[in-house]
Amino acid sequence: MVAVHITVYLAAATVITIASSNKQGGSGKLHWAPMLLIGFFVVLATLMATFVMISIRGLPTNVAQMFLPNKSDRPIHTAFSGVVPHNEEAAKTIAQHMSAQEKQRRLGWKVEVDGLEAASASRSVEVKVATRDGAPLQNAKVVISIQPLANAESHQDIELKEENPGAYRGQVNFARPGRWVVELHIQSGDDAYQVEQSVSVPKA
Repeated sequence: MVAVHITVYLAAATVITIASSNKQGGSGKLHWAPMLLIGFFVVLATLMATFVMISIRGLPTNVAQMFLPNKSDRPIHTAFSGVVPHNEEAAKTIAQHMSAQEKQRRLGWKVEVDGLEAASASRSVEVKVATRDGAPLQNAKVVISIQPLANAESHQDIELKEENPGAYRGQVNFARPGRWVVELHIQSGDDAYQVEQSVSVPKA
């Protein structure tokens, strides 16, 4: 924010100075050098404002999926997530998370989710789970957790029921429009699978 304000103020001062000196000189035409300087400050101010908006709101989902790597392997969140503590407890938590991710990758489960992208507040969601060799994963516990992007207290868990071998279905109701974080948890014995994504709920 400070960088943006300084850039804008400098650009405004440059424009005013050049315009006033131009009036006094009476030539009526600006030299290419000050015009290039003005253009530089305009571009710089635009870039800074863009970066600030990206840090607050993140990249649009389509843009993030177009340019960022590993878009199909993990959820993409580009907004500033806040301050992360750098201590022994934080390092231990990160190590546990990475270990769980590696264990999940070795499982090789194939998971398909249908219905979350529907344009409505109430969505019928079906999750199909298969093992590494393609067999349906039966008798698993499948839970979808939802919460608004900026309010972790409004947390809700929906357990899906197995209607067919390896196919679990349930109704997910979003309380209000906006961006929501959706986490899918699958538990089968000691094996666990977790993935999350961002979902947009339109106004009714």
